[in-house]
Amino acid sequence: MTVYCIHDRTVAGQNVIVLGNDSTDFTAAIAPGFGGACTSLRHGGHELLHGANVFTSGAMKGRIPVLFPAVGRSFEKGELGLYRHHGAIHPMDIHGFVKDRPWREVDRQCAPDRASVTIEIGSDRDTLRFYPYDFSLAIEYVVEDTCLSLIARVRNLGGETMPFCFGYHPYFRAPIGDGRREDCIVRIPGRKIWEMFEGQPTGRQIDAPPELAEGMRLPVDHLENILTEISSPRRHGDRPDARPVSVFSYCELECPEVGKIIRIGFDEQDLETITVYSPPDSGFVCLEPRCGLPSALSDSAPVKDGMQELPAGEEFTTTVRVRVITR
Repeated sequence: MTVYCIHDRTVAGQNVIVLGNDSTDFTAAIAPGFGGACTSLRHGGHELLHGANVFTSGAMKGRIPVLFPAVGRSFEKGELGLYRHHGAIHPMDIHGFVKDRPWREVDRQCAPDRASVTIEIGSDRDTLRFYPYDFSLAIEYVVEDTCLSLIARVRNLGGETMPFCFGYHPYFRAPIGDGRREDCIVRIPGRKIWEMFEGQPTGRQIDAPPELAEGMRLPVDHLENILTEISSPRRHGDRPDARPVSVFSYCELECPEVGKIIRIGFDEQDLETITVYSPPDSGFVCLEPRCGLPSALSDSAPVKDGMQELPAGEEFTTTVRVRVITR
């Protein structure tokens, strides 16, 4: 019998909401006050996230930070942390600002087939000073079987088109158990890589090494690429008169020492790139579904591919699924 549950816990002074499936021993912990991040993901006694439930380090030191309204670094005339928009210069931290601000819980549901919590953040007087758009961003975290779904809804509450980038930055332990980082395998079905120079895209794409799609062991040295032209393993609901209803792709991390594959599924029509990031001796690998590129919000951005432009009053919705497969 499947038993789903929701528990409130206090970890290092933080309120944490734990969604669980007792029958599969799968849990996800969400911390609304810590940037709305998923701060722990466990299966079969193994913690899957680097930096799990550690609240003394910054948002970009582990867990699953949420990236909005920027991804990557922003530069203005070579100065980090600034962007020019409609002629005015504003500050913008790496990967945006929602990762550093408290969210609020708006709903929770525990049913026979799932457990979920929805949290939300919105614009306020402070955010409007450096991101001049009125918005709301809600994420519904859903646990089903051995899968965590992250269903994001961005709403433009203002009167003009709102540009933004969006994504996640999950830090997965590599290895999960007692093996070596170099024994872990990543699979990312991207045909091209955005060429980067000093943290910014040049506008040029180069061919991705085929072993990334086929399955590549993490190298001893640094690995960091933004892959695009994702080749879809599966397509659903194609319509001849419009874009596909859903074009779901996935990338994977395999940790042979514990017999687990972490599969990250996403709709490539909404989140058209995957960033892979794994420094040497780090003990983690990030597999990051995103839309938009570094500095895309800037008037002078070299590349704006993938940046969303949401009309007034409309909503952007996208789903990412993190599934654990046991071999």
